[in-house]
Amino acid sequence: MTTLLTWLAGHHVGLYVATALVAALWAVSEIVSTFAAQPVRALRTSGALLLVGLNAAFACLVLGAALATGLAPSLWTAVGVGLAWQMLIRTRINFIQPLPGEGSSEAVGFRLDEMYTRLQAFCRRQIDRTLVGERVRLIEQALTMLDLEELARRAHLVLAALLATGPADPRNYVQKILNSEMDEESKELLLVLTILDHGSPALLRDMIREAERGKKDAEKRTS
Repeated sequence: MTTLLTWLAGHHVGLYVATALVAALWAVSEIVSTFAAQPVRALRTSGALLLVGLNAAFACLVLGAALATGLAPSLWTAVGVGLAWQMLIRTRINFIQPLPGEGSSEAVGFRLDEMYTRLQAFCRRQIDRTLVGERVRLIEQALTMLDLEELARRAHLVLAALLATGPADPRNYVQKILNSEMDEESKELLLVLTILDHGSPALLRDMIREAERGKKDAEKRTS
């Protein structure tokens, strides 16, 4: 690509860093707003890294093209290109624009916005798959390490702390699960999901760590 836009128009490394940061922050804001419940874990996935990395890389290419055309290198130019990149990927570029009139054909070009929407959708699927996999593994750990009594106690505390958004009577809600005719594993699964949905994955991880520490302490006392 013209020797990578004449080695990105003279190695203005600091400007490329600024442009990449602006473009990356925009992509990060898209991910955080989409996965508001687990923003940090979503940002650690390969799908998030791909979206952020491609945004930064293509914004740097646009900056290189702008500098190669003679645009003055400055911090404002770098920041402006980083912001303008977001407008560019939401436009359509026409190579041939027919004259208006009856029987005129459609313009020949491609839509950057459609390409970017597909990229977003692909990255979101990758993030979703990663988060679902982590959720399943967390549930499996909880079912292995935590007993029904402890799950019921924590589920009741979580729901009681969220009276405004949770069930009207958290004790009855948990008791209904315990008194149901389901097998014990199904009850435990429902309680785990209750803690996840009304509490947080971090809370469940803390419970698992506490159970692991208690198990190790018990093993030390018996050895």
